[in-house]
Amino acid sequence: MTEQQTFRDDVRVVILRRFVYEAQANIYAARLHEAGIDTFISNATTGSMLPFIPGGFVMHVAESDLEEARHILMELDDNLKVQSNLDYRNADLEDIEYEKSVYLHEQKMERREGKYFAILIIILAVVLSALYAFFGGIKFN
Repeated sequence: MTEQQTFRDDVRVVILRRFVYEAQANIYAARLHEAGIDTFISNATTGSMLPFIPGGFVMHVAESDLEEARHILMELDDNLKVQSNLDYRNADLEDIEYEKSVYLHEQKMERREGKYFAILIIILAVVLSALYAFFGGIKFN
């Protein structure tokens, strides 16, 4: 489904799945589009504006495509599980170092997201305190 296309008025649209990360939602949506299933992801604008706060990407499909879409997503989930259970007994030192760097990078990104969220809360508290101090001294009739 392109940006200009929409569902017809007589089509009932339902939630297929919620995603934490927009990239994962887009990968799943691309697979559904390959299968001829129209879909759209809501909350993408909010997630793009606040990229350090993950969560809330919702994938929608037509109710008539729901069962087929669920089946396709289950296949994708199964493929991801198989890939995440790879056997590393034959890995060489380069493979191990690569996997270690990926793991450390993911851990660093998770900590960074938490820091950004804490900073956002602090900034919000400071702004609200400043607004209260500014408007607290003004008497309205």
